[in-house]
Amino acid sequence: MASRLIQRNILRAGRGLHAATPFPRHGSPALTRTGTRTRTATVHRISSNRMYHPSPCYYNTDSTTQPGSADGNANASQGRVGPYASNVDAVALEGKGLTRVHWMNQDLSVVDRLIPPQTIIQFVECLMHGVLPNGKETQFEILQQEEMGLLYVPVDQWAPSSSSSSSSSSSSSTSSGESESTLHRIMLAVGSHEDPRRLCSVGKNIHSVKTRLWEGMVPMSAARWKEKGLHEGEHFETACEYLTSVVTVFEYLNHPQVRANLRDGFNIISGHLGVFQDGLNVKRRERGQTVLDLRGLWEEFMRAKYEVMTSRAHGWVLDRVKELQEQLVADICALPVLSEGESSPELAKLSDKWFKVTEVTALADLTIWLPMDGYVGYRPEEKVVAGLRNPNLEVLRKTYAEKHKTMAWPRMVQLIQEDPSGQPGESNGQSPVDRAKRIAISAVVQDELRQEIRGAAPPVGPEPWIQRILHFNELSQSVEEEARLGEGLAIYRLSYQVSDAEWDSFKSKFEAHLSAWGAGVAKSEEVKPLLKIHWFDGKELGFSDHDIDAAKKHYQQIRASDTYAQKLQHDVFLVADGWSIGSYNESGFHNPTKTMLPGDFQGHILAVDAYFDPATPNEHVEESPDFDGQMRILGNLVWSELYAMLALRCARLEDLWPLAMHHPQKVYTGPTVPAQRAEWAEQNAIKAAVMKPFLEQLKEKHPEMAPAVEKLMMPHQ
Repeated sequence: MASRLIQRNILRAGRGLHAATPFPRHGSPALTRTGTRTRTATVHRISSNRMYHPSPCYYNTDSTTQPGSADGNANASQGRVGPYASNVDAVALEGKGLTRVHWMNQDLSVVDRLIPPQTIIQFVECLMHGVLPNGKETQFEILQQEEMGLLYVPVDQWAPSSSSSSSSSSSSSTSSGESESTLHRIMLAVGSHEDPRRLCSVGKNIHSVKTRLWEGMVPMSAARWKEKGLHEGEHFETACEYLTSVVTVFEYLNHPQVRANLRDGFNIISGHLGVFQDGLNVKRRERGQTVLDLRGLWEEFMRAKYEVMTSRAHGWVLDRVKELQEQLVADICALPVLSEGESSPELAKLSDKWFKVTEVTALADLTIWLPMDGYVGYRPEEKVVAGLRNPNLEVLRKTYAEKHKTMAWPRMVQLIQEDPSGQPGESNGQSPVDRAKRIAISAVVQDELRQEIRGAAPPVGPEPWIQRILHFNELSQSVEEEARLGEGLAIYRLSYQVSDAEWDSFKSKFEAHLSAWGAGVAKSEEVKPLLKIHWFDGKELGFSDHDIDAAKKHYQQIRASDTYAQKLQHDVFLVADGWSIGSYNESGFHNPTKTMLPGDFQGHILAVDAYFDPATPNEHVEESPDFDGQMRILGNLVWSELYAMLALRCARLEDLWPLAMHHPQKVYTGPTVPAQRAEWAEQNAIKAAVMKPFLEQLKEKHPEMAPAVEKLMMPHQ
């Protein structure tokens, strides 16, 4: 089994449309984490600006709708702007109701490949090991080791002529006259210059949440929710925005054209797999072996992925809603008993909050769906499948409010009739118990309606990144210890102005903060011992103070060495600079206002992109404004956020930077929402007004220091 491990650094996570081949074109995967860059197909990033400018690569003679056609122009007002009518510009959509705030705050646009390339790599791993995204093992036949290499060879170069010629239309040669491999064709299909028809443009605020949910991650753990103070009444509106941000993602994915693009991309990939399996099955039949159904496995894989995505997202929203409801019930019951005819502004405010939470709940129940109608190979079940299928869903959406009223009202009447008010010593139905009963009716009715709408919730296992690390660790046990894959990050000390005692204090606090994650996260205690930090002292290595370039050069050398090649994450390393040390050691370093989330202001560390080169052209630079290869991140998010997304290949530092750049200290704190960013903007405006005169003086007296101080202290504008 160990020889069938895929190289985990083989596809650098990122937004660039570079379709990296998952492992050597003519070889089987090896148990290794090499430092070499992989061969990439001609698939490139289409930036927001380039996406909507004519370019020869956009025109496909097989397309039924050409750029500039009447059909494309007719759809422009509906958020369909691009070289094809199918290119949805979700930034132009306005939304409504509770999710409108997210649609109206798409300040930074990114191009979205609906099925991201890491999903294809994960499917290739499934072809090797048979493990689905939900942790279950498939019953379909998987590829043998010698068959894996054929994914990287054009079918017509190895398949019997009868099988390859029957699918010549889908296996046609490229413009250069050379046929391409199955994996190359699949990577083109997820979104490329050669095939941009299913690309969409959407705000970074929505896309960042979609990226997490797609990989089975939630916006934050329950412990992090409380650490940020989102369970407290003063942050209620921000908490609701976090909940509705999840709903917004599914509004986006269920936009009719986005949903069609997602389905069509799936079906195109299914077609390429069909050509590949037909060629293999001719050989298998000749050898008397079980035939393959890779199209069936692809459908099962994506169905499991959708199941994980919808169930985890929906469950997270409901769990947070229940916590908010419990707090609201407690607050309502704590109010003084009212006399008959007396009103209470406090009760009215809490009641408004309660009904807002019930609206969020209804949105989650009715919106967090990914139906698979029209997906090749999908056979819908007759029963309701939570998140995937309910044949009456549209009817239930239209009748939800009326059904809720019909079910709730008789219960309210019954409570009133049973109310013993008017008798001596009674409280006219205003006792804490009476209030709790009345307010709970709407929640009870919603729980009952949910059974009809969604059925039984499927069990949710560990988060996929944890599941993945544990799986690779298990497979690694069959090889010698020095060859086993490790999970680790390098960290360099690049500040020498602190005393040994101050350094020891920082190191102790940082390591404790680094481990302060995982409360309530399934199997976190199993994976924590596998996550290692490797310390390097820049002074001992001869680096000058804050010499990140020297650290990067050293890191690039050691990650390819026998000692560290298998032990370090290859994309990112950490740096303890003076700013990081101060964030842990200096009292008063963090000074958030009372309206800001307290958990967003803690000790942080500098993360550095080991590949970043400012001299290398970046065609999607506008999607990560002013990114310079570095980003600060809270210490307790290093493993659960940064490393998790690197392990899943779903994000790089430049993808996370837009979520950090508006923080008053430019620190990544996880997903953000409009209310949170508005508080930051207000603080940044004050800070910029104070800093501007100081920087002008510094530029005159110490021009060599000004750029570094401005980068560190001046808010992003």
